[in-house]
Order: sequence, then C-alpha cells, then structure tokens
Amino acid sequence: MTTLPTTDLQEIAQKLKARQQELLHEIATAEADIEAAAQTQEALDPEELAQRQEAKEVRLGEIARDRNELASIGRALARIEAGDYGVCVACGKPIAKERLLARPESTHCIACKAELEAQA
Repeated sequence: MTTLPTTDLQEIAQKLKARQQELLHEIATAEADIEAAAQTQEALDPEELAQRQEAKEVRLGEIARDRNELASIGRALARIEAGDYGVCVACGKPIAKERLLARPESTHCIACKAELEAQA
C-alpha cells in the first residue's frame, strides 16, 4: 500500500502522463522520419544509402528505448491506480519520495537498486 499523500501521487501521475505524451510524440516523429527517408532512397549513391541506413538504425533504437520507457510508465500508472505505488518490489519498504519525484517509474528503493546494480 502506498504511503505517499494524494497530492504527491497526483503530481507524480501528472509527470508520468506528460512524459507519456512526449514519448508518443517522439515515437510518431521518428517513425515519420524513417518513412520519409525510405521514400527518397532510389537516387542515392552507396555512401548516402549507408548513412541513411545507419541513421535509420539509430532511430529504431530510439523508438525501442522510448517504447520501453512507455511500458515502464504504464506500469507505474497501473501501480498508482492499484494503490501499491511507491513500494519497493524487492523488499516491500516504501521508496523515498525524492526518488519517486526524480524517477517516477522506479520500482525499487535505493538500497535494493544498488544491490541489483552491484549484481549486474
């Protein structure tokens, strides 16, 4: 069960939803850029084609990263709705408010996150 006040939860939910909209816009823009580049490849020399392919791969990587972040945001919003937001999934202790304000999609407290990173 969350230990954050309702006003904090509302602030965090607003941040998450705003970031969600930014990411959706970024994904749409990247996909449009890829499509536009694909339409104009027929008259390019091999070097230009290679550069475009590299740019496409970078954009696809950005899209994948943005989709992963969108999924994390969706899970955080679901935890807010379920009433278990702000609780570490590893130890069950509350996640510090400061951490949640800085990284609203956090699922681990600082101690558990540090332990996970040390194991990696």
